[in-house]
Amino acid sequence: QTLDALLGDKLTAFAPNTTGIPYGTGKEAEIIKQLFDLGVLFDNLADLDEVRNSFAQNCMFELGYRKLALSEADVLNDCFDTAITLIYRGVYKREQFSYLMTGIKAFKAFSFNSSYSLEEAIRSSAKVAYLVQLLKAGKRSHEKFRETIDLRDVNIINPSWSKLNKLKKTDPEAFFYLFNALKLIEQ
Repeated sequence: QTLDALLGDKLTAFAPNTTGIPYGTGKEAEIIKQLFDLGVLFDNLADLDEVRNSFAQNCMFELGYRKLALSEADVLNDCFDTAITLIYRGVYKREQFSYLMTGIKAFKAFSFNSSYSLEEAIRSSAKVAYLVQLLKAGKRSHEKFRETIDLRDVNIINPSWSKLNKLKKTDPEAFFYLFNALKLIEQ
């Protein structure tokens, strides 16, 4: 299995309300492990079509296995919603955020990556949000963050999301991917 196919597979597992590890089962660290893996795999993304095909295949299998009358779009929306829940730090969907925070703490305790923090989870979540919107929009290429990108004049204008502009100061990479995700939603 290629890294891009694995990325599609992992995305299916990062959907706690549909095809992923559900909230409230004591496996919140598993949800965060999927998020961690997605962040790492996204950095090596080469072929969106391969991600899309892998996601579709795994998604249909999981939906069938669970006997859920849902679509790929429902699962992608679940992934996006879960990512946004973390990015908003508890302001949105407080109970789910609490489960995700429990997962981050548990993941840190049982993982080689004992430094994985909420900030890093937010960065991974921004990558997931962008990946979801790329797949939903049928895109075949993506923008990649570089330290040299000047974000000074880049702002989220939509009032529904504008609170997230503060990410630009704390984590330019997370802001970059979130901005690009939201840009795809607006198109």
